[in-house]
Amino acid sequence: MAGPPSCPQNKQTPHTRDAARQKDQKSLDSTTRMVLSLPDGKVRDYVLFHGINQLSRREYHKWVRARALEGEAWATELRGNVTDVQAIIDDCIVRLEAMAKSDIMGGVASFAQALPTALPLSRRHLHTAVETCTVTGLHARPCFLLRNAKSNTTPVYVHMNLLERAQSFWTVCHFSTLLQECLACYRDTQDSTETSLAQTCERFEKSPELVRLVSYLQFCLLDVHTTLTVDNRLDIASGFYGVQPFAAHPQ
Repeated sequence: MAGPPSCPQNKQTPHTRDAARQKDQKSLDSTTRMVLSLPDGKVRDYVLFHGINQLSRREYHKWVRARALEGEAWATELRGNVTDVQAIIDDCIVRLEAMAKSDIMGGVASFAQALPTALPLSRRHLHTAVETCTVTGLHARPCFLLRNAKSNTTPVYVHMNLLERAQSFWTVCHFSTLLQECLACYRDTQDSTETSLAQTCERFEKSPELVRLVSYLQFCLLDVHTTLTVDNRLDIASGFYGVQPFAAHPQ
């Protein structure tokens, strides 16, 4: 008598793989799904909304709000996109604040504690030294100092391999500061006689500075959220916690 048919072990068909993928997607929280599917248009609207507001001496926010109240669809959509992106930024900051308040020693928690008052991480102005990395705990490694606006804080040294990821964290937490500095440089290239809001909008929408800001912010949002939501598997060769290296980091 023939025995029962053999069952293949650990063999997945395309159907079972798709089902597993769908199950994994459902298990993601709503913010993660939003980040992974974040379209360029929403980030662009976010940067435009806040960028033009600064360039127009705080007039743009009020003007868009008035158009939305009058029922103009474009203004309503713009404000909705800005709200979506701000929700992602707020979620990342809340996660970092929770880490900073925890009793965890080392890792991203130590970095998160210093991040709110950290100064910008510019390669040109980095202070480097051979130190013990606060994040990884590795001794005698090439590190950069996370400079702090507060003078009485404990020095935080971070392995040089984590610089780009640290810059992503700083950007998400301090994007308004980054935007302000970028716009100051942008103003230096523009006609100082420009006065109308329409001119301000048109020029900024066509500027290469906007393209770079949108690309970098979108990159940082995905990078930070990924770092905060993957398993805490420490791997110095690939960033904070098992995230792939920055081979495709935008310049």
